[in-house]
Amino acid sequence: MGRAPRKKQRDEPIGGWLADGSAVVAVSERAAARMRELPPTAAAEEEIRWIRAHPAMLRRLPLELTEEDVGSAPSQAAVIQLVHWLTDRGHFYQQLLMEQRKVAPLSDRVIEDEGGIEQQIEEILRSLAEQSGWRVPGEGDEGVK
Repeated sequence: MGRAPRKKQRDEPIGGWLADGSAVVAVSERAAARMRELPPTAAAEEEIRWIRAHPAMLRRLPLELTEEDVGSAPSQAAVIQLVHWLTDRGHFYQQLLMEQRKVAPLSDRVIEDEGGIEQQIEEILRSLAEQSGWRVPGEGDEGVK
């Protein structure tokens, strides 16, 4: 039979475990000490910006965060989030895109048309009608009953 799943202890790293029992994302002792010097939280935008730009998001797993990795963090929460998102990068970027869509002003998401597209469509229809010999609806209907 297989081994029973290992229970996570309170002081063990977050981010999951590999088959050999080592952490997927480990935090070095010096990095953990540096993390304890940081404020508990910061503005959400600042934390997300830091995670998004962090070079560890490009590294292969398993990896160990060093003191340099943690040094520029805006908060302890940002480091914890980084560890979490390193194991689920696809979901991080999906969430980021959803947030950006929520924040983007409506004018950025909707193409403003001042009649240009409608005029182009009419010209295309007129051109197709001329080529095929069809009559464009609304044109020349004055005498038709």
